[in-house]
Amino acid sequence: MRRNGFLTCLSLIVLGTVAGCHKPEAVTYDPQAAGAYPDPYAPEPYLGPAREYDSYADEAGTTPEEAAYDKADFSIEPAVRYHTVAKKDTLFKLARTYYNDAAKWKDIYSANRSTISDPNKIYVGQQLVIP
Repeated sequence: MRRNGFLTCLSLIVLGTVAGCHKPEAVTYDPQAAGAYPDPYAPEPYLGPAREYDSYADEAGTTPEEAAYDKADFSIEPAVRYHTVAKKDTLFKLARTYYNDAAKWKDIYSANRSTISDPNKIYVGQQLVIP
């Protein structure tokens, strides 16, 4: 009985290889080819420059908008703030309030040297410049 089972299995293996039975090839799925939704994480394709270069624009001169842009002053001036000293205010507390860094009290002191003689003595009602 064992011999018949062994021969049966062996014959099936030989018959399968001779008849051309083989494992089917792996099928890959391409969602772009299948017409599915595009991948939201895929980078956007490069579409070229935003506008074409016009060589005649240099010969014609500048437009009024371009001339105004060239004349505009884009310098940034620092904003000046003022603080009126209240009871229990110190330069240390003011620096922590305005700069989130108490070590910058020296900046406030240097900006107000003309009105502050001693950094430990500031008075209620005194107006300080906060640079």
